[in-house]
Amino acid sequence: MFLDAIGELAPTLQSKLLRAIQERTIERLGSSAPIPADIRSIAATSRNLAVEEGEFREDLYYRLNVITIQLPPLRGRRQGIPALGEERRLL
Repeated sequence: MFLDAIGELAPTLQSKLLRAIQERTIERLGSSAPIPADIRSIAATSRNLAVEEGEFREDLYYRLNVITIQLPPLRGRRQGIPALGEERRLL
């Protein structure tokens, strides 16, 4: 599961996501029966997560922050711009 802009996630959704990760179960909308879920996730953000300020749950942060991959902005690696502009076709 790819979680884009994780820093923008509302606090209520942060707690639901944390519960799903910890308990390895999810519930369908309108149901109360738990469904087992083997979830692997990648989370991305373009800003620092405000854990100290209380905007992002510390326990969720530590669940997601297992391996950190930092990519410099595209302006810092201009040699990659032409490759992004090339048309890619899948056969």
